Amino acid sequence: MRLRSFVIAVVALFVIANVIVAAVRRCGVIPDAMGGSPESVGRWTDGAASAVADRAAGLSPATQPATAPAGIEGLSLQLSRPLMFDIGDLGGLASDGQYLYVAAWDEGAEAAVLYQVHPDRYTIVQVRALQEDGIIAVGGIDAVPGRIWVPLARGGGAAATVVLGISADTLEVQERFEVAAGFVAVAASDDGHIYAVTHDGGLWVEWQSDGTVVRQVAAAGGPQYADLATARGSLVAAGTDGVSGIVDVIDPRGFTLLARHVASATAGHWPTSGGLEVRDDAVLLLPGGGASPSLLTYIPDRGDLERFVPSVADRGR
Repeated sequence: MRLRSFVIAVVALFVIANVIVAAVRRCGVIPDAMGGSPESVGRWTDGAASAVADRAAGLSPATQPATAPAGIEGLSLQLSRPLMFDIGDLGGLASDGQYLYVAAWDEGAEAAVLYQVHPDRYTIVQVRALQEDGIIAVGGIDAVPGRIWVPLARGGGAAATVVLGISADTLEVQERFEVAAGFVAVAASDDGHIYAVTHDGGLWVEWQSDGTVVRQVAAAGGPQYADLATARGSLVAAGTDGVSGIVDVIDPRGFTLLARHVASATAGHWPTSGGLEVRDDAVLLLPGGGASPSLLTYIPDRGDLERFVPSVADRGR
């Protein structure tokens, strides 16, 4: 009887321990980050048609198995915490200073979905499906007070991108324009201008909010970008160069490279292959979609964002 009681007690303790570990991991105390893979950027390689091919093959490039967060030059991981909801193939991440925003592709609805997320609880505040005929994917998003800018890839023979300006209050479409190129991500500045880049980094553009082109620059290409953000007057781009994950800092005046920070991979997964935002001196990365994907919060080494994100204005000092 004593042996039987002892065995029962051991089994009960084992079960209780596993329940506690699962609960702690769910709360984000134990890092459990989703890692974007080298393949996750492939949906946009040949424009919108690439996304169709991936989905026809039954692939889900932005949904990856859980891995430990990888390191990024100049940054230290402060927090890894899962979103309290599931998403489809990740498009991008943004913040307007009040809420977080996540864009993803819902395969069942065949539509892009925009989530407004509570910045502390990581729960959904509002959600809206962005229905557009012929749309097959959603890209990297950005937000400024009052507006979230979302690029949607149109299928068909020629690459095209529909850019939506979404109300931060109602998540309703307020602005819309379409361009004849496959832009994978957008970023918005405080002066109302919008920046965008193609997946291969070969074309950068600056628009007014109505889609009027301000400048357009062809680049050598090479980096495969997934999302854009703005910080300290510079553009910040997350992606990969085919060998490592990268976070590039770009001069918005001529789209030249100001700095590059390399990210290491864990089990072939890069933390820079998904959503990016720079907020409150922290760099936020959402490497992939799927079931409760983890949002990674990095802080610059020594707490100095100026070193990590140089600005053209700094050169005049």
